[in-house]
Amino acid sequence: MKQSDQSLLMVQTAEQLHLTFLNETTNLKKDLATEFSIWWIKQATQVSIKMWEHGAQSIILYLDSINTFDARIAKAILQPFKKTYTTFRLTK
Repeated sequence: MKQSDQSLLMVQTAEQLHLTFLNETTNLKKDLATEFSIWWIKQATQVSIKMWEHGAQSIILYLDSINTFDARIAKAILQPFKKTYTTFRLTK
């Protein structure tokens, strides 16, 4: 698979996750990107690490196009992938 195809697939994944997040979430605040990342972290109890890591990478690629402080925080809390996933699962 070419790099551009992979990037397109990841952006589409992130867009789907973002739509799901918006449909499941009420009372959104102004820190939308951070809330999106937190929502994805909470999904760690429902998906495998491989699927979660793909979603996290997709979200980070998606947020790269948004150059705001909120987007930078949102990207930072998702990394490192395995440690974030494992830590959240251990706390549940």
